[in-house]
Amino acid sequence: MHFSLVLLASTAIIQPETSPENTRPAAEQEIAVPVVVEFKVKEKKKITDKRHPDYVRCRSRPVIGSLAKKTRVCMTNQEWKVANREGSKRSREMVEDLQVGMNNNGS
Repeated sequence: MHFSLVLLASTAIIQPETSPENTRPAAEQEIAVPVVVEFKVKEKKKITDKRHPDYVRCRSRPVIGSLAKKTRVCMTNQEWKVANREGSKRSREMVEDLQVGMNNNGS
């Protein structure tokens, strides 16, 4: 991808030599000169390693109440890891809360 940028090297305008404000010789006067600067923008390299934390994975999940409809969820490996941890944590808490009610101690 190439971009071009036009800059003005100086904004002073040449004044005629007959002007009383002109105290410098003509060789030292500043002029507006357009300068073209070209630069390349590096495109992000596509991640091909499926174990990389920033690799994006998509999974289909069934929609509750529909036999055929599915939703597609896309997240990075790191986001999937956090989501799985959070789901496991909630499941463990729910099981532990239910086990408390099964004690014969009454608590």
